[in-house]
Amino acid sequence: MSEILPRQLVTQRSGPIQVVPEPVARGGEGSIHAVAGRPGVLAKLYFQPPDPARAAKLAAMVRLGSEALASAAAWPTDLILEPTEQGPRVAGFLMPEVVGHREIHQLFSPVERKRHFPHANWKMLALTASNLGRVVAAVHASGSVIGDTNQNNVLVSPRATVHLIDCDSFQFRADDANCWTCDVGKEEYLPPELQSANLRGLVRETKHDDFALAVLVFQLLFMGRHPFAGRHNRSGDFGIGAAIAEGAYFYGRDAARIGLAPPPGVIAAGDLSESLEAAFERAFLGRDRPTAAEWAESLLTFAGELVPCPGGVRHVFHPRSGACPWCNLRSKFKVDFFPEVIAATNTVEIPAIRIEFQVDPEALITRILAIPKFGNQYSRPRISKKRLRPAEPVPADLVRPEPFEPAPEPPEPDTSATGSLAFLLTALAWPTFAAAGVALFTRPQLAVPAAAVAFGMLGLSKWAGRSFRNRATADWLAECEEIRTQNDTDQAEWLDANHDWLAEVDRRTRLRDEALAALAEKETAWKAWLEKARAKDAQLRAEAATLHNRLMDALAAYRRELAEQSSARRAYAVEAWLENHLIRDASIAQIGRTRVAMLASFGIETAADVVRLMQNPGYAIPGFGQRLLNNLWYWAADVQSRFDPTSVDPLPMAATLQIKGRYEPEVMAAEHRLERIASELAAIAPAVEAHAPAVLARLAELTTAWAEAEGDLRAMRIRSDRN
Repeated sequence: MSEILPRQLVTQRSGPIQVVPEPVARGGEGSIHAVAGRPGVLAKLYFQPPDPARAAKLAAMVRLGSEALASAAAWPTDLILEPTEQGPRVAGFLMPEVVGHREIHQLFSPVERKRHFPHANWKMLALTASNLGRVVAAVHASGSVIGDTNQNNVLVSPRATVHLIDCDSFQFRADDANCWTCDVGKEEYLPPELQSANLRGLVRETKHDDFALAVLVFQLLFMGRHPFAGRHNRSGDFGIGAAIAEGAYFYGRDAARIGLAPPPGVIAAGDLSESLEAAFERAFLGRDRPTAAEWAESLLTFAGELVPCPGGVRHVFHPRSGACPWCNLRSKFKVDFFPEVIAATNTVEIPAIRIEFQVDPEALITRILAIPKFGNQYSRPRISKKRLRPAEPVPADLVRPEPFEPAPEPPEPDTSATGSLAFLLTALAWPTFAAAGVALFTRPQLAVPAAAVAFGMLGLSKWAGRSFRNRATADWLAECEEIRTQNDTDQAEWLDANHDWLAEVDRRTRLRDEALAALAEKETAWKAWLEKARAKDAQLRAEAATLHNRLMDALAAYRRELAEQSSARRAYAVEAWLENHLIRDASIAQIGRTRVAMLASFGIETAADVVRLMQNPGYAIPGFGQRLLNNLWYWAADVQSRFDPTSVDPLPMAATLQIKGRYEPEVMAAEHRLERIASELAAIAPAVEAHAPAVLARLAELTTAWAEAEGDLRAMRIRSDRN
């Protein structure tokens, strides 16, 4: 039986009490104890008696407490007094015991959540955030302000209920004349306007709590990441406090424009609902912050909108994402924030079905190959060309004259008459030239006349030829004109005699051409539709072959890794040992609370995370130079050196399923896609067959119409392509 604390303590309302000496918890100001004979009640005893102001504050809180406050927080319900020579003095207070709850960081931290809240999913975190908003709203409704809202004074349960503790540090107003302020605050939860403020004696407002509440809500939804920690292009040490003061919200819509980016391995703000994303923008980038009541309502709505993921046993997501972001992170970073819960630790206790993938690639590909390839072809049906209309009117019994087409050049004229004269003149000209040459030396006075006569005879010869040709051309042109005139007369007579017949031919030609155009248009559309179906069939079969090979490779790699797991038992045991040592609980040189929050925002929470960080030299954390990294490494190395090799047990099922989880996204995605391909392939032919009767019937109608129009045109005894 527990020993009773040797102090004479009484309560203001119910008289003497006895407290168990072994504290339930211990803090900076005092310790928490169970009360003997009072289940559900705890006593907080101060190490040093509170000053008169604190005592008056506690008395007022007890006096003004309400049922709503008692359900929201561990509110003081009675003063604990200790007799002294000067009279009774306040030694502490009674408060309701919060059973089955843990500090909120043990829920939003992925590492701690696996240990303390293994069944939690994103919906449970959203409901917890909603209930956090409700309890903060209840405190605000009483006229109080929490002031030092942080991850250590909020307790949560697996049922998503929330309670606040350390209520004696709240800012409490009894009346207009009495307001007891909260003089402390953690940098990572203080709003921008209080980052450089002196908090002592400062009267806080509910909007200051609203900022801290928004940070806690963000950490719940974003796996412990702080909204003001991430990658940046700022110089120097740009810690969380500096980022808050600047308004450097790393997940904001304009973050990239101002050189900010979230850390890797985390969901995006766009994976929330639009209203919730906008609420965070208001909370972190403006003064019009959502109130606690607004957060409660919007988060409850958000939780109701989440849908289960078909690929993750415990994944839920908002439809706005389009696809499960948790599966995406698991595939990309090989980490599952909501892993499957395994109660047993021995492989014998787990059915083999949990280890092996229930996927049969050969059955899937056989099912696909069994589906006949789509090869439908279209050919125009043969339809006898019937003459449906009589060839009326009939053409006149006249031979249509051929159009007159004269030769491009006039014929060469008959030169028999002119040739002799030209020859005679030319023949006489040359002797005359010779005589002129002789006379030039014998009788010079006759040389010039003789030459002139010779030239004249040559010119006369050419003139005679040209004159005759011109006369022949003129005669030819006159003859052509006479023939053309007669041809035009004959053509006009023929056209006039066949006017009605030609009109009917033109009409039937037009009908034939229109029918052929309609048929060609419908045939082209149907052939394109069939070609699209064939192309889809071929594309799906090629994709199926690729996926089948990829699935076989993934299953083979998974089985190889399972076969090698016995050699990994020690490594797994070391990993588990390192994961059980939290940076938050350690004392590491120069690594204070703010830097712990920065590390957590980059997924660095345990000694195992530090080891992985050191194995990846390209992974940088803003504000952590070599000295700080060395301090982390020395601590992690010390933790690792204290590992006991004799404690290595057979590889638990959790490790096997962790290996399986690395392959599961690819395997399940390939399986689901192959199943969809089989369904899509099987649906191609029925879709065509369902569509074909109406199309083919219409094509038959159009083909018949064209054939009949062609027959009608042929009945007119003229080529369908007449000029």
